[in-house]
Amino acid sequence: MTATNWVTLIAALFGISGVLTTLWQRQRSEQRDRAHRAEHDARTEWWKRYAWAVETTTRAEPRPEAAGPSTVRALARSPLVTISEMDIVADLVQPPGSGDTGDGRPEGG
Repeated sequence: MTATNWVTLIAALFGISGVLTTLWQRQRSEQRDRAHRAEHDARTEWWKRYAWAVETTTRAEPRPEAAGPSTVRALARSPLVTISEMDIVADLVQPPGSGDTGDGRPEGG
């Protein structure tokens, strides 16, 4: 093989390497985008269910306690719940006048 052939071969290998790296990065990026979209969709659905449960809990119809609170508790166990959302759920589930201020200290102390 002549020097020109070697240079052509090395250039081709670099070109193929660049194309394969680009394809790999694109596939990886698309995979992350799909995972992010799936998580976003799941969290959006969680919020819809949570809103329904809160509305059911606070509705002034006969037996509003039937489904709402148990659904809120079930949603609170979801892996989709963040710390701030857990605080919201805890405030909703906490009975009025329970003496807890939400920061771990009793009222008035």
